[in-house]
Amino acid sequence: MAENFANPLLVQESNEACVEDESLMHWMRDKFVVVHPGTMGLVNGVDYLVACAEKLKDNDLIHFLLIGEGSEKENMQAQIKEKQLINIRILDAKSKTETLQIASQCQMGTMLVKNERILWDNSANKFFDFLACGLPIVLNYQGWQKQVLEESGAGKGFAHEDVDAYCTYIEHLATDQHSWERASQASKQLAKKYDVGRIANRIWRVITNRRNSYVETLD
Repeated sequence: MAENFANPLLVQESNEACVEDESLMHWMRDKFVVVHPGTMGLVNGVDYLVACAEKLKDNDLIHFLLIGEGSEKENMQAQIKEKQLINIRILDAKSKTETLQIASQCQMGTMLVKNERILWDNSANKFFDFLACGLPIVLNYQGWQKQVLEESGAGKGFAHEDVDAYCTYIEHLATDQHSWERASQASKQLAKKYDVGRIANRIWRVITNRRNSYVETLD
């Protein structure tokens, strides 16, 4: 099985150019930025981050950044404006290169889903992009990714309703540089398991083994 793949080389190539949005870079400077790139739809439940931003609004160190489009985007923007939150920001969808450039300047990646058990089995690209960027990852759900992250030390997953624990973990890594560095190194190490070259070789071996095997036919 090939869950998906991480491509550190693509991250490296993307970072050969600087992020052009100076306003964004100013907003991110000296902050611990938790990034969520991708669709903002009903399934993703991204309004979870509005609740987190409101809970952590008095912690000037932590910012939340979303990148993308989706049916819930306007609703989230309205909530952010209504609550007057300055620690959360939404950007329009970017190219893959631009998204990786921005993500590489962040300190943590997050993946979110609605509180539905079936959604725990997702294998979204951003999980592997975070690993390729060496970002610790925090989830608001359980499942195989939580297990992988916690066994490797690259992040944690929490029950959807446990917003307090989710936010506490972010605060911990934001204020404990040693813990963040360990999680970041674990993320880079985990990326090797899902490296695009390694996954491609595994798939190729399966294909060639199947092609070369004798298949009995019925007359």
